[in-house]
Amino acid sequence: MKKIFSNKYYYIIIAVGAVFCMLHSIFFEPIHDELVYLFVQDGEFESFFSTRITSIWDIFVSQWWAYLSHSGRYIVHFFVQLFAAILGRTWFSVCNGIIYFITGLMLFKYCTPTKTKYGVLY
Repeated sequence: MKKIFSNKYYYIIIAVGAVFCMLHSIFFEPIHDELVYLFVQDGEFESFFSTRITSIWDIFVSQWWAYLSHSGRYIVHFFVQLFAAILGRTWFSVCNGIIYFITGLMLFKYCTPTKTKYGVLY
């Protein structure tokens, strides 16, 4: 039986999707949740939104306070603050497109039927 699509077409489709994902990330406007992560949160209410994050150490201070007070998602929030405050939107968009492409490749690899000596695995 002849394949309708070869593997290279799937890779092209996934790559085009990754480019659209990257462009969507570039042109999407930030909302209030993203703006909060630009500032150090150190537990003092008066200092909220007054000190901007300028280094990795500021992110550690902010996430240490968040971990001890209200949130256990410090690893995810570390990357949010890293991209929002230090690396910027362009790097976030590029990494977002790359992760989209890798996820598409993994789905393609692990969700296609595979022939074995026992039959077809799904």
